[in-house]
Parts: sequence; C-alpha cells; structure tokens
Amino acid sequence: MAYYALEEEGKLKHYNYSGSYVNDNTDTPEADMARIAEEAEKHNSKHYHILGAKVFCDGVVEAHTAWLIDDYADQPGYKGVTRFADHEKMVRLTKAAANHNMNVHVHSIGDASTRAWINAFAEAEEETGYFDMRNALAHLHIVHKDDYKRIADYNVMSVVGMMWIEGDDVVFKQEVDYVGKERAYNDYPIKSLIESGAVVGSHSDYPVSPYFSAPHSVCYGALGYLPSHGKERLRHQAELISRKDTLKALTVNVAYMWHEENRMGSLATGKLANLTVFDCDFLKDDFEDIERAKCLATFVDGEQVYKA
Repeated sequence: MAYYALEEEGKLKHYNYSGSYVNDNTDTPEADMARIAEEAEKHNSKHYHILGAKVFCDGVVEAHTAWLIDDYADQPGYKGVTRFADHEKMVRLTKAAANHNMNVHVHSIGDASTRAWINAFAEAEEETGYFDMRNALAHLHIVHKDDYKRIADYNVMSVVGMMWIEGDDVVFKQEVDYVGKERAYNDYPIKSLIESGAVVGSHSDYPVSPYFSAPHSVCYGALGYLPSHGKERLRHQAELISRKDTLKALTVNVAYMWHEENRMGSLATGKLANLTVFDCDFLKDDFEDIERAKCLATFVDGEQVYKA
C-alpha cells in the first residue's frame, strides 16, 4: 500500500514490478489469479505494476530446507522441505496466470524444486499454447545439468543473485558440509544457463538481503569474487560470464522478464531515459576500480532524481 500511496502523491520515482503472494498449495488457484488480476487492474500505474503470482516452493540450503533431488550429504535419506509443490495445482495456477496474460514467479533454491516447476510450466504452456509467459525461477542455487536446456526451451526466466556467487568463509563452508563439495562448487550455473539459451537476470533479494551493489555484481559475475576479498573465494571458474553478460543480467534481461524490453533496459531512441551514471567503465576498467565505483547520478524518465 505504501507504493500505491506514493504513486498517488507523485512521489514514486522508480519503476516497480511485483508478484502478489499465493498461499502454498492453494485449493483455489483460479480464484487467486482472478484476485491478482483485479489488484492489477485497480492499482497498476506508471511506476507500479503487478505481473502475476509469487509462490515459494522450498527453503534455503543453509537451513536444510532447500528441496534437493539427492539426499543432503550430512543427512542421508533427507531431501529438504517442499512448500508449493502439488503438481496439479502448480499447473492450474500457471494456466490461470496465462488466461490473465500474467505469469508465475517462484522461489526455487534446490534442483528438485526447479525441476518440479519446469515440469509444471511445460505442461501448462503446452496445454495453453502460450509460450511467452516468461515465468520465473528465482535464486536457482542448485540446478541439475539435465534441466538447463529445458529452462531455455520453455523460456523460463533464470533469476540469479550475482552477490551470492563468491565462496565466503561462513555460509559456503556450511554449504559444503550440507550438500558436499561437488554440488557446492558447481552451484549458480550462470554460464551454463546462458549457453543453453536461457535469459538470466540478476536480483538482490531485498529486503531479506538488504545489501546490493551493481558494480560488485559485475565483479562477482565476471571475476567470481571481489578483488579486496582475494581469489581464494573463487568458487567455480567454469561458470564465470563476460562483463557484457553481467550488465545484460542487470539491465535489458530484467526488462525482458517484465515484458518491457521495448521501453527500457537499454539506451535507444524512443526508450525511457532511465539510467545511472558511474565514475568508471564496467566493460573496460580494472576490477579493482569497478569494485570501488561510485554512482554519480540517476535519471528516471529523463529527470535527474539523484546526484552524488
């Protein structure tokens, strides 16, 4: 409601795109989507847009609640927690979203969660014939290699947090203990997803993870660690991507996920003048300089709304 109030007062400057929460394994997916469509019709405005449904399929690796295909290394026989994981209801929700020209955005950490929702998206898209929903799987911490191409084939948006790629001294060590070295050192398979044809977008997970930095995201995606932290935190060289691909994940690919690539996400005649100006070149400068980059100005609709 704060966004609505700010928009009505003319104080909301940035563009916001969101999903409306749907209860786990809801018995009324069609009614839920009708409610969301009604919310969108009532509240969508210049700077605020409801795109569809938001659901949670599992938890997180560091809490032993991510839903995995194979057992946790430290708990044989245990594969994690499932939330919205009823296949029939997943398909019904996706089809209902398609009927309202909306989509489904899923919190999916484990490979079993991701596979379950790819199966649901595939079935719903095959039945409706609507292959441009741009449903999204957010986080994609652990993804089975057999599912990379299927994510691309059904145009499922791969929403990955570049900020989490670095192997830190606390959470990553815990992850190795929980899922084993092989899975821990091969998670966040960003390059593999891109090479399979998937659209990869970056995210911050705010406010759960309140810290976010676009320059740091470029370092994490293309270098694998922050220069000030050192190369020992590099997790997997094979999944590093180009600087250009990191920028696309932060800009035009996000616009594509919102069905807004013709209006925003890149600089072109006729598009919205939404942009930030930094004091270095992310494509050419040293990573040490990129890590320390400062935002000099922000423009929205051509209006300067921030100046350093």
